[in-house]
Amino acid sequence: MSSALITIDESAMERPGSSCCEPDSLAIVPLDEPASKRTTPPCDLQAGFGERLHNRLYETIEMSCSLVQGDLPEGNQMDSEREVVSQLVPLSDVHRSEDVSPVEREANPASEEKSGNSDPTEGDSTNDNVHISACPPSCAEMKQTFEFIICAFVSHRLCSEEELRLRLEQSKANLTAARKAAAENVEALKGARLKDVEHEKTQLGDEIQVLRTSLSSDRKQNEDLQLRLIAERNELEVGFTEQRKELETKYQKQVDEMYFFSYRCCMKKNGIKRNVPSIPPGEDDKIHRGPPR
Repeated sequence: MSSALITIDESAMERPGSSCCEPDSLAIVPLDEPASKRTTPPCDLQAGFGERLHNRLYETIEMSCSLVQGDLPEGNQMDSEREVVSQLVPLSDVHRSEDVSPVEREANPASEEKSGNSDPTEGDSTNDNVHISACPPSCAEMKQTFEFIICAFVSHRLCSEEELRLRLEQSKANLTAARKAAAENVEALKGARLKDVEHEKTQLGDEIQVLRTSLSSDRKQNEDLQLRLIAERNELEVGFTEQRKELETKYQKQVDEMYFFSYRCCMKKNGIKRNVPSIPPGEDDKIHRGPPR
């Protein structure tokens, strides 16, 4: 798609007191060639300065139009170019730039011959070339031209900037909603986690209480068992003591019986009929006196 460019009219620049930002001095023409591939005819120093200035203006407008076309949809690009053309300068002013003064024709006869010998098919491309007078514009005219270009660029950027602003506000609203939802989710997760922790704590408390109850009952059972064992041991000790005493009594009785039995056997064996000991003579005094000291 061709880029919309701005054209400076020679007649407007040659007229004294005229401004480059007037509607008659500017026009939008489509160019298929980029600014870097355009060829300029040889001219003097002033014409070269004007040509370089014109090329810079071309590059600026091409960049502005490309930015506007990139922001708009494909279906609205042609409409945007038409709006730029209608707002800047009527296209009828472009044909004025084709009228060259006789002085310029005499100064550049070679260019006229070259244009006369050119093919008819190249007529449209030659009409697209922009003619600038040899007199360079003044600083005020350049300033007004740039101000006009900036105003046109800003006016056509307002729609895209408004759309970008709305998109930015929508993005901010979406971000705020997402952050709010994330905060709510975090709070909900925290609340659910706290409820789970409290439920687990309650369950653990119940289990601990059950364990304590069972432990106390087991301890009581152990104490009862210990007391019962102590009582049984005491009973066994008492019974063992009684049995021991009985056994000792029986044993002593058996010893006594064995002693008397052996004594009788001895008396019977020795022929002793009475149980009276016989004391030999002379030993009675010893028995009465007792043992010697």
